[in-house]
Amino acid sequence: MSEKENLRTVNIVKVVMSTPSKMANHEDIDEMTVKNTYAYDKKKRDDIERVRSKYRTQYQKMCLPFHGMFVCKDDDRDPIMKIVVEARHGLQTIDPQLDANATFIPLVADEQAQGEVYRAVTNAIFGFIYKTLNDRLVELAKLEKVPEVSRLALIRLCEKMRAWNVLADPAVEQTIANFKTQFEAGVIAPVAADVAKQVAQAKAAGAFVEL
Repeated sequence: MSEKENLRTVNIVKVVMSTPSKMANHEDIDEMTVKNTYAYDKKKRDDIERVRSKYRTQYQKMCLPFHGMFVCKDDDRDPIMKIVVEARHGLQTIDPQLDANATFIPLVADEQAQGEVYRAVTNAIFGFIYKTLNDRLVELAKLEKVPEVSRLALIRLCEKMRAWNVLADPAVEQTIANFKTQFEAGVIAPVAADVAKQVAQAKAAGAFVEL
């Protein structure tokens, strides 16, 4: 493997969209009271928030939460930018002055050296996987028989989790594949116990489990 192949790039994603909370005027009434006047009426504020929420959900599905930020693969930059452009058009149908834009900040992760950035990103991926699975499994594990619809949903979740592997890390890929195999076989409670243990160990070690 060449040195270039060892260096994988992920991108910090910063999306900014116009806010419905923009103020047209700020007035100090007294030391304890201020009067703020919105720039937009309630209908426009609701419409702006509806557009923001719609497209925020779309681009965040393509990203991995990472220490209060979002990161994406290089290949997902253009699709995310396309979503942001659609958000811009949606906002500007409400008011031409509204806008949306995205900034991508590259992070180079050195796989061969298992550098600090690479380890931090893979830890975030594993943390997000275990946290998400734990949330899904904690109640299912209590059931005597897991409903078939829930088992199939867990299998679909494994496919979704593959998108979180922004570094295409083989250990992450294998972990997800193992979960999928066990869910296909109907093994739920033992997986739930293992996942809960992983989350507990991460918390005990002071690791930040992404929400």
